[in-house]
Amino acid sequence: MIKVDSFFPGELYDIGWKQKLFMGCSGRGPPTIILDAPTGKSSDAWALIAPQISKVARVCVYDRAGLGFSDRPFVNWSDPEQSKRGKLSTSERMVEDFHRLFTLSSDQPKPFILVGAELGAVNARFYTQMFESDVSSLVLINPLVEGMFGDEWTKLWYERYVSTQQALQFSAAIGITRIALMLGFMKVPMQHKLLPFNVTTRQKYLLCKPGHLSAGVDEFFFANESLAQMRMVRKLKPFPQSADVSIISNSLYDDELDRQFDQVRILELHWCHIITVQIVLAFLSLE
Repeated sequence: MIKVDSFFPGELYDIGWKQKLFMGCSGRGPPTIILDAPTGKSSDAWALIAPQISKVARVCVYDRAGLGFSDRPFVNWSDPEQSKRGKLSTSERMVEDFHRLFTLSSDQPKPFILVGAELGAVNARFYTQMFESDVSSLVLINPLVEGMFGDEWTKLWYERYVSTQQALQFSAAIGITRIALMLGFMKVPMQHKLLPFNVTTRQKYLLCKPGHLSAGVDEFFFANESLAQMRMVRKLKPFPQSADVSIISNSLYDDELDRQFDQVRILELHWCHIITVQIVLAFLSLE
């Protein structure tokens, strides 16, 4: 294991197939609260929240393959075991990586409380369907849901979000991002007076890292396929009644979008019983 300088004490864990993923944990468990970041984001998305949770429970953050500190997947198509794995940058593959990281490479204390945002919420649901005995509760924040990719929304998703990520990747690859950050023409996405200095610095580094941005592009590009995988799993196996589910949603995906597109994300949330949110993440102390 390789130690990593994060806002949490963290290390790179070997999950097999010559691939290492970053994970950082703090606090006492069980249970273990695991935070899964939004689409294309590293674990730094939880930099203000995770330390607060660790005061009362064990909490872990991690970077999905290719994002943040984690390795891009090594693909050897001559290895027959590779063909048995899920498609790169889709929920099936991410959940496989997740399972190996938290139950085999590190063996975190169960049960898990999974907290996922956007694509991370899809992964949390997928994991619960596949490994229901590991999970006691889910908290889904602004989740992506099946059925959201109609014709108009699909066009908007690829033209607006995927193309934006591709532009950031190209800008980083040719050095424009570095210059823009130095001259103050570009700002890091996360800005808060309580944000640790090393997190702010790392955001600048990641904005200049084509590999990290490429992994983000892939997550956006294959989001619809991840939702199709989720839909298939639901057909094969009902969602476990033993897992409590809470949903935190602002009802709109993007304040700059036309309202008819923004509201599409709240469709098809009937797949499970929704309970009142009971986990408070100490937001008041961060204002």
